[in-house]
Amino acid sequence: MYWAGQYDQAIEEHRKTLDMDPTFVEAHLRLGWVYETKGMFAEAIAEFRQAVSASGGGPRFVSSLGHAYAISGQRELAYESLTRWGGPQG
Repeated sequence: MYWAGQYDQAIEEHRKTLDMDPTFVEAHLRLGWVYETKGMFAEAIAEFRQAVSASGGGPRFVSSLGHAYAISGQRELAYESLTRWGGPQG
């Protein structure tokens, strides 16, 4: 649904998946992408934060969180999130 541009339906389907398994990290990641695309940055960040935590800081999840912070105008949090999880320091 995401790739077809049917974002509301994609949200609904990802929510159903997370109702079945709230620990499914890929569903949090992809739901975050949908929210980000719709400009729903607070929701996207919440999903990405869950994905980062559940994955132990996997690079795809951390970079998605950093990106969401950056495009929502939260540059300090973007930098902090990327460096906290093993990114470049300094």
